[in-house]
Amino acid sequence: KNFKVSIIIPTYNRAKQLKLALIAIAKQNYGEKFELIIVDDGSNDETKEVSLSFFQKNNLKINGVYLHQKNQGCAVARNLGIKVAKGEYLFFTDDDCIVPPNWITRILEGFKKYPRASAVGGWYEVNEKNLQKNKYLQVISSSGHQKNPCGNTANVCYKKEVFSKIGYFDTWTRKTARIDWEFKLRAHYNGLHLLYIPLIVRYNKTMTLYGFLHNAFRYGQADHYLSTRFKDYGNVLYLPHIFYHLSNIYNKYPTSKLRYYFIFLFVRLLGARYAHFLKVKSSIIYTKKYIEVT
Repeated sequence: KNFKVSIIIPTYNRAKQLKLALIAIAKQNYGEKFELIIVDDGSNDETKEVSLSFFQKNNLKINGVYLHQKNQGCAVARNLGIKVAKGEYLFFTDDDCIVPPNWITRILEGFKKYPRASAVGGWYEVNEKNLQKNKYLQVISSSGHQKNPCGNTANVCYKKEVFSKIGYFDTWTRKTARIDWEFKLRAHYNGLHLLYIPLIVRYNKTMTLYGFLHNAFRYGQADHYLSTRFKDYGNVLYLPHIFYHLSNIYNKYPTSKLRYYFIFLFVRLLGARYAHFLKVKSSIIYTKKYIEVT
């Protein structure tokens, strides 16, 4: 059976967070039965048990699909979900996200109002309790966006036909960030329209010092890769971005947090240099000429 809506969630060793994410999915006010695909990226916790138990309890409303693969990263996991999805609209979120009850309906309304849109999405906010007590999250969550933020895989829906037109998520490296940004830039450069709506998903996450530094390094790798592929992306030292981020942090938090941003920036630079040294290559074969979209 084909469905109008398929939701794809990649997950890896986050059974507790996944359970909360699934509870939010079950509370959707969407009136039709939809498909939910959980792609287990090689977990060794209770992810499978949590998934199958949820599907059994919600089988009247949700057609559940559980997939398991060896650990290969979220891009490969999402691509597997896309290949088996039966929906016309493919919704993406993460295993540590709490979507609002009107998530599906609001996004479908966006497609109805703007039929030319190939994607509709909102943004995310970190859980306020976690944010206030975690200085690392404060730095990362203050980055903000000056352009269209639609495309973050925590809160976006693409028409399935998009993947036939421009390919799947780029698996150029397993442990990097900005995989969703590469895809949205590729969509823009191919002349597709992405619609942003003010719809917020809550991130139920925290962050350690290791995670903070690891993310910075991964962002740097992605910055180098994207700046070499997309001429208008800007590199890690793009000054307007730096000043914009600094002003956000300065306005929201005490000035003491600025030192963490400079640490983040320094490690990000190291990541960019590392990617330059590796000369990473894309897994996507670019067969179409890019179209500039203003």
